[in-house]
Amino acid sequence: MFSKKRILVTGAYGFIGSYLLKRLILHKDFDCWGVSSGKNFSPARFNAKEHLLVFDQDLEELLGPIKDAPRFDIIVHTASYGNYHWQIQPQNIFRMLDQLLLLLLYCQATGCKLIHLGSSVEFGELIGEGLETNHIPNHFNSLYALVKFFQEQLIKYFGKQLQVSCVNLRLYSIFGPGEHPLRLIPTICRGILLNNPIPWINYNTERDFVYIEDLYQLIESIIINFPDSCSGESFNVASGKSIPLEQLKNNLLSHYPNLVIQNDPQINRSWDVSLWRGNPDRTHKILGWRVQTDFWKGLNQTIEFYSNNIHLLDVHSFSPWPKISFVITCFNDAASIKLIINEIIANYFQYKIRPEIIIIDDNDSQDSFNQLIDTAKQSTLVTIIRNQVNLGSQLCILRGILRAKGDAVIVMDGDLQDPVSVCWEMIQLFHKGYDIVLPSRKKREEAMLLQWARRLFYRIWKVLIQKPNNVYLDVGDFCLVRTHLLAHLKKYPPSFFSWRTYRNQIPGCSIIIYYKRPQSPLRSSTNSLLRLLFWSLRFWLSSPNFIPLIFIVVVLIAQLIWNDSQLILILIWGTLLLLIFMIEKIQINHTNLLNSPYHIFSKEKDLS
Repeated sequence: MFSKKRILVTGAYGFIGSYLLKRLILHKDFDCWGVSSGKNFSPARFNAKEHLLVFDQDLEELLGPIKDAPRFDIIVHTASYGNYHWQIQPQNIFRMLDQLLLLLLYCQATGCKLIHLGSSVEFGELIGEGLETNHIPNHFNSLYALVKFFQEQLIKYFGKQLQVSCVNLRLYSIFGPGEHPLRLIPTICRGILLNNPIPWINYNTERDFVYIEDLYQLIESIIINFPDSCSGESFNVASGKSIPLEQLKNNLLSHYPNLVIQNDPQINRSWDVSLWRGNPDRTHKILGWRVQTDFWKGLNQTIEFYSNNIHLLDVHSFSPWPKISFVITCFNDAASIKLIINEIIANYFQYKIRPEIIIIDDNDSQDSFNQLIDTAKQSTLVTIIRNQVNLGSQLCILRGILRAKGDAVIVMDGDLQDPVSVCWEMIQLFHKGYDIVLPSRKKREEAMLLQWARRLFYRIWKVLIQKPNNVYLDVGDFCLVRTHLLAHLKKYPPSFFSWRTYRNQIPGCSIIIYYKRPQSPLRSSTNSLLRLLFWSLRFWLSSPNFIPLIFIVVVLIAQLIWNDSQLILILIWGTLLLLIFMIEKIQINHTNLLNSPYHIFSKEKDLS
């Protein structure tokens, strides 16, 4: 039976990575995935459906350790740092070497094949000489060029000496739909479509332009018929023709007489050279590829693309979106969890976030768990943590928070009583700068006696808490908190944990919003007055003022009943020992439960 080739595209949020992934997923013989950290660019080049195929994490996290990593047949490595003038941190530039080494070791261990997208700057000062094969330059004009050269040599070593299937594609000036708005071609498109003045770089520069669809055609042909005999070798991806920018400017003015072009020496890059021209003859001879799209045809297609996607000409569209971790506790709530996930996936793009959905399955039925797995298989955004013993809601929340990697955490129930619509309100307030957003239940759909009992609980708790001014009445576990405020919790998980008690002692800019909490539409409530009483005692025990208050109550009662001071003293000491015993038992039990085993399921694990 024929099986599809499983392909991973790194740098999936970038210009080239996003274009390649969007094109590759249309191929019927490919099963394609992407990976990108989201630290440099937003997923704006994708729609929500395409974004579900991207692992939103660092490459090291996805592929390390190698023995547990997902399995792929081919990796197209487009991730890069340093090719934009604002990307100047040396440690991030050198990190490219570490990532490439990880990929090559992964390919060596698994038999995967690697297509690495290099750069023409590997030639150093020889970039404009039209060279075909590797030459060692006398000097490099940037740290980025030096690291790209080292990458080329690393691929050569693994390919030639270790027989790892890998090739290096040496890219010249790739352009096309989705390029960063600050680059030359999108700047031209912005001038044509929006009548913006075009800042122009050095007129003496000549560039070798290649339309991105031609690059895709080359990569597709390599995926279908990988040139194993050429492992470790580099191939120029160039047209062989350089276009002087002075000529380009004159041609643009002849086609668009109203275009305003202004010379701006400030945008010249320190590593630019006057002549960029590649020699594609060897690429054509061995791989059978040549540029098919004329520059002006490619430019017209790019202008047409931007006329229908004008928002991608706004530089702010590519600012990284915050990552929001949804920590959802679940016990036999598979049907409602599916509705919650679907609603998050259907709406998160318009709120400009990258969601991470963590489901804590508190050892519910196998049938419910199987339904959760079926839901998680549809997206890279969902992770299921299945407890092997029942922990209860508070330790489930703690386990989810310890796993969360987002810029903020939203804690919610999985029974639809915490509406996803309120999450969007919280996220909008998060965008405005609030650290903590607390939804207060203005009204609940349940029996009046239970409603009054809950109100009494919150008012007693406000007396017990150390900072009563931080306690908002009728606010449950449901909330949003910035992750940096939870750093101490992540580093030193407490042995006795109450989320509401801990949260109300976090410093930060907080705001309260109001909502009506509905009954779960898919199952009836299991709450009762007796269960609510035991649940309340567990919260009160975690409150700093609980023991002093109990002492005061015991002393007052004892003085009212007995006049014997010895009896009162015995009662006080007995109460103290009982409370210490209770708290110690609860702490030991919580520690054992928190350290209990659990299983993790995600799309990443499914591909392993």
